Amino acid sequence: MTEVTRYTFHVASNQRNSGTNTDINLNLSQIITKKAANSEFYVMVHGITVPFAFYQLSQDIATLGVSITGDPSLQVVLTPGNYTVLSLLQELSSKLVALCESRPSPFTPVFNFTYSQATGRMTFAMTSPASKTFILNFNANPTLGIFFGCSESIAFSTATTTQSPQIAVANPVTQLFLRSPSFNQTNNREWLVEKDTFCDILYRVPINTNANTYIQVTGDSEQILLSNDTFSIMNLYLTTNLSYNPIDLQGLPWTVHFTILEREHKPFTPIGAQLAGNFPVPVMDTAELEQLQKEREDAIRRLETYKDKLTKPKTKERTS
Repeated sequence: MTEVTRYTFHVASNQRNSGTNTDINLNLSQIITKKAANSEFYVMVHGITVPFAFYQLSQDIATLGVSITGDPSLQVVLTPGNYTVLSLLQELSSKLVALCESRPSPFTPVFNFTYSQATGRMTFAMTSPASKTFILNFNANPTLGIFFGCSESIAFSTATTTQSPQIAVANPVTQLFLRSPSFNQTNNREWLVEKDTFCDILYRVPINTNANTYIQVTGDSEQILLSNDTFSIMNLYLTTNLSYNPIDLQGLPWTVHFTILEREHKPFTPIGAQLAGNFPVPVMDTAELEQLQKEREDAIRRLETYKDKLTKPKTKERTS
């Protein structure tokens, strides 16, 4: 395909026109429109730099529904942060204790939450009070459940000890995604946060460094076909692999380098027309064709004879 023109952008999030630090809007001083009649836009990302200042356990996934005997509809909000599996269990325990002590009929439960390095699973148990059963409703927030190895609700009491069905992962954020609803992708789809939905991902950012450093990825992405005819405002936002919500970089800026290309697209033959051309032309029987032609000629002769009889003047009869 012939390239018509290209527009290259170097963007720092703190130079945005509006939006937030990780959900930025860029107002173009010169609107980009197609120059060729038979062309399409593509976008290609060249690189991105993001400070590793976001938390694995973010605010948008930190709420857990809790049911306690006598109090069926409660919740705790874990403190956003980066945890190990042991510190995560301690955070959950302290929030549950605080919840119980703040109830109209307060009490102080004694929990025995443990983690096995051999199996990778957590165990939920308690030693008092015997009259209470706790239900942690991870089914309502399965993303948070990943941290604890629980995709469904679990219950435990002094009489019942429960082990997490899956392996607990305290650091499930493995990659970031640069997304944009402004770049209209019509053919691409994703199965990440939800099943089989239209994709707005422009660039995948694997996390191969430690917290409090910078994540830097360079290398051209594939050229993504777009259905846009113009660009006047562009929105870019960063998410993790767990959520569509923009991440929180604690106010630190990030940068990205990308190009919009206009290319003339080649004409193509629709597959229907191509398939029709592949069918063989039916061969007609020659003898049958000759018979049909003879019948046609005979019919024409008969019509001519009838015509002559109808147009010939009639002879008057003599009278004596």
